[in-house]
Amino acid sequence: MKASTLFIHALSPLHSGTGQAVGVVDLPISREATTGWPMVPGSSIKGTLRDRCEGLAEERSLLEQAFGPPSSSASDHAGELVFGDAQLLLLPVRSFFGTFAWATCPLALDRLRRDQEATGIVPGFQVPAAPVSGKASVSSQSCLAHQGKVYLEDLDFDAHPDPGLDQVAQVLAAQVFPRDEVWRAHLTARVLLLAEDEFKYLAKVAIPVAARIRMDDQTKTVAQGGLWYEEYLPAETVLSAPLIAMPRTSSAEQLLDLAKRLVEGTIQLGGKASVGRGLVRMTLGGGGDAR
Repeated sequence: MKASTLFIHALSPLHSGTGQAVGVVDLPISREATTGWPMVPGSSIKGTLRDRCEGLAEERSLLEQAFGPPSSSASDHAGELVFGDAQLLLLPVRSFFGTFAWATCPLALDRLRRDQEATGIVPGFQVPAAPVSGKASVSSQSCLAHQGKVYLEDLDFDAHPDPGLDQVAQVLAAQVFPRDEVWRAHLTARVLLLAEDEFKYLAKVAIPVAARIRMDDQTKTVAQGGLWYEEYLPAETVLSAPLIAMPRTSSAEQLLDLAKRLVEGTIQLGGKASVGRGLVRMTLGGGGDAR
């Protein structure tokens, strides 16, 4: 078996929903039951990439090996590409200086490191020590700190440069933006490490909720039942998911090469496509032999 890490960078707000209301939000996004952090199910990623296979009809045999046969023959065999759930890695949060921060926490980095090591990938970074409550670790090139402070939403933190965060930022920037030097610089300047409780708080309150309405053509007012609220991950969110090739008839290299071709360009992921939601870019980072 061979594996890679699939990084997802949201270019527009991303709605991967649960299909049921939670509280006052009619259309909430998917969240992990344990952490409460936003996530994107692996089934959504797999379905999106399978839909992109239409232009590769000449490779129908490989496609069926990778994603499984059509529904009418679903019991024949499973797909040989295994898609894990995409976990939150970098959360964009409004910042008074530097416009926005890419916030993360030791637990988010530890989970990425654990997943990569479990699939034979060398992470390339060590997870920095967690800052204490009320403090934030920033990189040496940070544009977020001003007079020793970082201001996120309505919160302020004491800023402390951490050389270990420079290493994390460089490794992530190279994998999330492998061909874009400008955005690699943006990431290294905006990465921010918070204590886990404060990251969890922002992963709840810094997620936008938008009101949507449907107008009545005759009265020009809101139609009956035409007001609802939907939640979405903000643009610039970065998530990561393990992608494992478990070959049975084809080779692992063929499967991962197919995945690499399928993630090229801009992709629409999740719902609300007609209002511009879910435009993302995906990259495959790392690579190793799954244990």
